[in-house]
Amino acid sequence: MHDVSLSEIEHSLRHGSGVHVQEGFLSPHECDDLVDVIQSYEPDRFGSLRCLLDKSPLFQKIATDDLIAGICGQLFGTEHRLSALGARVIEKGTDDSFEHRHVLSPHIDYPYPSVIGDHEGEAGKFFGIHFGLQVLIPLADMSLENGATAYLPGSQKWYRRPDRELFAEAVRTGEAKRLVVPRGTIAMWSGPLWHSAMPTSVEDPRIMVTMLFSPSFINHPHRMRDNYSREFIDGLSPALRRLIGAEDFNAMVFEQPKKRTRQAETV
Repeated sequence: MHDVSLSEIEHSLRHGSGVHVQEGFLSPHECDDLVDVIQSYEPDRFGSLRCLLDKSPLFQKIATDDLIAGICGQLFGTEHRLSALGARVIEKGTDDSFEHRHVLSPHIDYPYPSVIGDHEGEAGKFFGIHFGLQVLIPLADMSLENGATAYLPGSQKWYRRPDRELFAEAVRTGEAKRLVVPRGTIAMWSGPLWHSAMPTSVEDPRIMVTMLFSPSFINHPHRMRDNYSREFIDGLSPALRRLIGAEDFNAMVFEQPKKRTRQAETV
């Protein structure tokens, strides 16, 4: 376990700034290894790499880390699953392209747009309930020049969708904070926190690992067990098999009922 208080982290995520940052989560050597792995594959049309769990043991190590598991236990109070795993590589001059547009504007993470629905700011039945822990690990130092993520502290308590003009003004005035951190840092947030990746003006690519952890009972953006071969899944530890929902219940699919054939009446 990392030398940190889970109760203090939970309080910060729920009632404080909304973000917990811990440097040194990955070593420089581990960052270099992951960069090599990520850069050996072509990103998808959204500018991301998926299906990474079998590409390096480091991804499995991160997914089962004690700190992440402890925070999920504090937030959810139930079993959790790895709902999404990816890597993003943002090059200079690509910030306005289609594949990066959805992260380069203020947004809140899945599943909160649906949770909030038409009841923004209201204390509805799901108000204050945490359905996800977002994890961001930069593999290169994050700076203002290379587009360090901006977030609005405390916005996770508002239960509102981001207002672009308000967020832009908060960035301009400094009310919005920036994740200016060294590589290998882990940053985590939960709830509908307003945040956005920012444009980069440097030549070196910005490379990040992202993960989403959620309670076991909600729909997950990535169906992990369907992204990998049966042989790979069978070789995983019980903890990892549980984390990707390898044995979770499958919704049943049935054949359509057949119409009965009416028998001819006997005279």
